[in-house]
Amino acid sequence: MTAVVVAFILLLWSVAALYRASFHSSSVMFGHRKSECYYLAKRAISRSIFFMNSGPAWVAAHTGRDNADDYTEGALCWVEVIDSQLVLRCEASVGAQSTQLSVPMATNSATDTHVYSISESLNGGPDLISWTTQNTEDWKSLPPIPNATEIQSAVGTDTGDVFAIAGLDGNTVLWRYRQGGGWVQMPDLPAGVSISGLSVSSSERLIALGSDNSMLMLPIDSSLSWEQIAAPTGADLKNVTLPITSSERAYAVTETGGQTTLHQYGFESENWSQLPLPTAAHFDPATGVLTEQSGSVPNLEGGIAVNQSGQIFVASNPPGEPSVVYQFRADTPGSTAGTWRVLPPVPAFQWVSDDTVNVTDYCTQLQDLRVDDQGLLWVQWQDPNSASFSTIQIDPGDR
Repeated sequence: MTAVVVAFILLLWSVAALYRASFHSSSVMFGHRKSECYYLAKRAISRSIFFMNSGPAWVAAHTGRDNADDYTEGALCWVEVIDSQLVLRCEASVGAQSTQLSVPMATNSATDTHVYSISESLNGGPDLISWTTQNTEDWKSLPPIPNATEIQSAVGTDTGDVFAIAGLDGNTVLWRYRQGGGWVQMPDLPAGVSISGLSVSSSERLIALGSDNSMLMLPIDSSLSWEQIAAPTGADLKNVTLPITSSERAYAVTETGGQTTLHQYGFESENWSQLPLPTAAHFDPATGVLTEQSGSVPNLEGGIAVNQSGQIFVASNPPGEPSVVYQFRADTPGSTAGTWRVLPPVPAFQWVSDDTVNVTDYCTQLQDLRVDDQGLLWVQWQDPNSASFSTIQIDPGDR
């Protein structure tokens, strides 16, 4: 009887141990398959984002689960609109296990992007209008600047303030607009100097192009007084800009000896240094195909902008050809050595109606190139056959 009892106890122990081992084995297998699903979905999303950046038609072709992309084996990826947001979704399966991942492609946040433009047709006088990613329905007008006869330039900061250069009795005056506080006049400019081409970064300092061929800098966190910075030796300043989130350096389109040049200025070193120019790119006006790269860029009239990583963008308007946007990536921050690349030509978007856009050719006269804190470029284009302007967003792709 004792032997039977002992054998029965051992049998129960063996069954329990076997059950426990089987349970652990199933749990490990479940966790393994769940992990496989997750990483498969992540890989599919990464590939979909690559396709999305490489081909603008990818989103339209894969909107909704019925049109899902199945390039990654075992996974489906598609785009859908959820609560007014564009979302990339991916469903991956390994055996009986499946999982879904979602990535918001555009969000409305407190740090939304504002685009400012100047209009002469609203309210019977000079007007500053804004468009925001939080409200893509329409442009909205800011209150008028007191006594202003014209508005020459405007720029917004990451805190929501807006700075604008307004004409007053033949002089230029800098104004700041703050929501709920209206327009406030900033410190007077140096005697006899007018300014144009505002740029601001990190709500720390503002720069502008001075009529005396200087770069004027104003520390906007304290708003004390203007500092005049002389142009590079032998050069004429044509355009100046600051990176969107850094104020260590300023950048300028210049002209030296009748030739277009580029310079950067270090605020700590208080020195200018010259940057290399890109080789001119030539696009076929009819197809937008790059035909050759040769010679020097004819001009950089379209402007200059610098993103948060220090990458420089310049826009050129070759006569009779599509405009060209170039991107410069320095080898190290602040270095004058680096690599240029050419962005595709910009389609000449035109609104035909409230919800229809017409594209028949490529932009030929870009101007006022800007960059936002998301690394996207903004540029204005005027239809050569009319007085209408279009504001165009450019995704440079590799940011």
